[in-house]
Amino acid sequence: SKPFKLMPHLFAAWIRILQRVDNSVLWIMEYPEGGKEAMGNLRNEATRLGLKGAATRIVATPLISRHRHLLVKAHAHLLLDTTPYNGHLTVAEALWAGVPALTLPGARLASRVSLSLLTSLGLQGVLSARSLSDYEDL
Repeated sequence: SKPFKLMPHLFAAWIRILQRVDNSVLWIMEYPEGGKEAMGNLRNEATRLGLKGAATRIVATPLISRHRHLLVKAHAHLLLDTTPYNGHLTVAEALWAGVPALTLPGARLASRVSLSLLTSLGLQGVLSARSLSDYEDL
């Protein structure tokens, strides 16, 4: 998803998830404009939030061709969807690559797209959270 979709409260939740799951990494796409600076800021914030080894646990992938992107994405174990703006195509691609996506739907269309995708696959009750704490616990 685009960097503007990453809200501070959601990033903090992602860090808490990483802290609970041994050997987990957060894999983020690095965009050409400001990407390196943004990744540095995310790693610094993760360290501030108490994540040990943030430099190696937050991994950046540059923009690559769609074919390679889907091949790489298939190696993920779980996609953590953004909220209140869902990943849209990012989530659709993950599901197509066989990667489950965890979402926290909201009241507006932009925050319900992933739930719609999960519902079409019969996964809405399994991979959709009702609150941020529920999102972290799933």
